[in-house]
Amino acid sequence: MQQIPRPQSGRERRGLSPSLGTKLSSGFALLTILSMAMGVLALDRMSAMNIAAAHIRDDSLPSELLAGKLALDLQDVRRWEARYMVTNAFDKTERKDLKVKLAAAVDAVDRVRRRYDGLLDPNTQRKRYTTVFDRVWPAYRDDLQNTVKLQDDGQVFPALLNYKTKSDADFETLIDFMQSDINYNQTGGLAAGDVSRNVYHATWWMIVAGIVVSFCLSLTTAFGLIRHISGPIRTMTTAMRRLAGRDMNATVPSLERGDEIGRMAEAVQVFKDNMLAADRLLAEQAAEREARQQRSLRLETLVGVFEQRIGSTVSVLTSSSVEMESTARSMTDTAVVTDRQATQVARAAEDSSLGVQTVAAASEQLASSITEINRQVSASSILTNKVVDSVRKTDDTVRALAESAGRIGQVVGLINTIASQTNLLALNATIEAARAGDAGRGFAVVASEVRSLAHQTARATDEIGGQIAQVQQATNRAVQAMTEIAAMIEEVSAVTISIAAAVEQQGAATAEIARNVQQTAVSTRIVTTNIAGVSRAVNDTGGTARQVLGAAGNLSRQAGHLSSEVDSFISQVRLC
Repeated sequence: MQQIPRPQSGRERRGLSPSLGTKLSSGFALLTILSMAMGVLALDRMSAMNIAAAHIRDDSLPSELLAGKLALDLQDVRRWEARYMVTNAFDKTERKDLKVKLAAAVDAVDRVRRRYDGLLDPNTQRKRYTTVFDRVWPAYRDDLQNTVKLQDDGQVFPALLNYKTKSDADFETLIDFMQSDINYNQTGGLAAGDVSRNVYHATWWMIVAGIVVSFCLSLTTAFGLIRHISGPIRTMTTAMRRLAGRDMNATVPSLERGDEIGRMAEAVQVFKDNMLAADRLLAEQAAEREARQQRSLRLETLVGVFEQRIGSTVSVLTSSSVEMESTARSMTDTAVVTDRQATQVARAAEDSSLGVQTVAAASEQLASSITEINRQVSASSILTNKVVDSVRKTDDTVRALAESAGRIGQVVGLINTIASQTNLLALNATIEAARAGDAGRGFAVVASEVRSLAHQTARATDEIGGQIAQVQQATNRAVQAMTEIAAMIEEVSAVTISIAAAVEQQGAATAEIARNVQQTAVSTRIVTTNIAGVSRAVNDTGGTARQVLGAAGNLSRQAGHLSSEVDSFISQVRLC
């Protein structure tokens, strides 16, 4: 049998050219590298965000919450101390109850203080804490105990003096220190929140850029597959069907390609050339017609099998191309999901106030208690003013009594003068009666009685004068005591007004503490929600990349299978 000449292949004509598997593997390897790079960058950024969130969660927020709690407990101690100062000294039950509450408030400060001590920054806060709080708080407790003791001993004014000087100065120092610590922790939390927000925005833009690049690359790959694989395969299938129908005018496409499709076109061209050569041999060698007919039948059978196998392989390749398009759409959907998550992050701010309800409620309760104390202090001030007015009226009455006693003394002096004159007249009458003899005896008796009555009047007026002098002395002492009482009550009124002003300042400080705690909790919740959204978006992107890689592998394997089938077909054709 005459040897059929083998045409020069496209690879021999053009040299070595990359195969379809190499092209697909390169494209999807680039996608994989891009996805891995995005994943590594996202993990690095998430690590930075996690560090910032951990700083807020484990340091800034607990420190600020404990500092706020410590400030509130200090306010409670000061509040119960103020209540104890204005409590009636005769109400033993209420004083005992207030002592219990005061001791509980001091214990609460010590407990929170021990917890707060473990969260202090050793480089900055520890030194300030040791210098201020560890020094002032024991002094404040000693002043508190001294104030309570003086109050129990009935030394009201020394107790008030101690309360308004030492205790007040120590309390203001402690509150100012805790407020500075709260501001320090709030500044640190806000700085960590800013870092996390900046990292989130940078990560978001990197992921969006990666998704856009992946989408464009996937879309380009899908269109390339459709253009360079699906289209040529469909054209090749049409040519093979025409050849199977004995249409020798059919042109075999893609002979200029150097990949698997080019090799498949070369195989089809060999098939076509063999069919043409077979026809020529049938015309030239009539003696071998029968053998040629059998060979033609065998070739037709091989063509049928070849067409069936190639058709199946082409279908798989087409399906893989469709899957690639679907994967590209999935990556587009992932970008949409990421955008929607960014929108949800914005909405998350609306639900961020739930975590500070307890602190806000405690602040409102403290403000209510401070209002009640202010009301009671105002009532005490009004009562003190009334007492001052009553003392002033009593002082005026006593002064009037002293003036009346003075006037009575003048009248008694006048009576004493009259008694002296009467005694002198009676003495003169007695002398004259003695001169008159018996005629003046009766007159002498009367003069003697008048003289005796004058002596009695003098003694009575002397005794009345002594009593009036004692009344005047007692009245003067009462006037002096009333004046001192009025001055003391006015001082108590001034101290009460100062207490009311201090209570108002405590209420304002409590409101500021509650506002700072709410702002820090909002920043923390927004950061946590952003981290969850970024993690889900990265997972979705990784899953999509794996789907694209799997589809690429499947398409590459099917292309290899197609190449094997074509090689087998060529071998069988050569054996004919």
